[in-house]
Amino acid sequence: MKVIKFDPTEGQFEKRSDIDPAKRRQEWARYYGTKRMRQMIMQVHMLASVDVAKVLEIGPYYGFTTALLDNAGFDVTTADLNEEPAFWTPDRPHFQMNVAEPDVEAMKGFDAIMCCATLEHVQFEQAAAAMKAFRAAGPKYALISVPYRSWQIFGELFVNGHMFHHKFWWRKLTGMETFKEHEDPLGHKWEVGYKGYPLKRVEKAFIEDAGWKLVKRDFSFPACVVFWLLEAA
Repeated sequence: MKVIKFDPTEGQFEKRSDIDPAKRRQEWARYYGTKRMRQMIMQVHMLASVDVAKVLEIGPYYGFTTALLDNAGFDVTTADLNEEPAFWTPDRPHFQMNVAEPDVEAMKGFDAIMCCATLEHVQFEQAAAAMKAFRAAGPKYALISVPYRSWQIFGELFVNGHMFHHKFWWRKLTGMETFKEHEDPLGHKWEVGYKGYPLKRVEKAFIEDAGWKLVKRDFSFPACVVFWLLEAA
């Protein structure tokens, strides 16, 4: 059996036409594991809870959430560092933008801006500035998510006549730890819950200071992420 290994230096920021289809399948399956699926479903459900149709999705990666939104009936446009998205379908409008240097004019005309699992890839000050830029673009809503690493407990148990599965973990004392930036320059720069990034500080910068008001806060698990559904204040 031929085993194809994905090189993380390839793929995401290549031109779509240059991506090896076999490597793409491997990376898609690696990234969209079962622990992340809940996040993507939550994004669709949270947007469906408010009156929006035209959505700007910032940071679509390989387009799983894009496909869900498209299938659910949202009019989706994507934006990313890529000149073109790293997926062929769904075929949705796309423009190139670095979230660390958001283009307010390009982001105008949408009912909602969705930026999930993306803002932690830029410095916190740049992420806070991006939240202000999202507000300046004039959408009615924003849906934001970033990793959540504060105190929490997770457990699951599944048993039937053929298998036994269990998982348990307890995250604690993260607030006393300093976040170590990933060696990959495109990796995470900060995460909620680490020293200097308590939830209260992040929400003040992302919501109150940026001109938003909170509609709903939610959390995904076992991939621990905090979501904010926001409305223009």
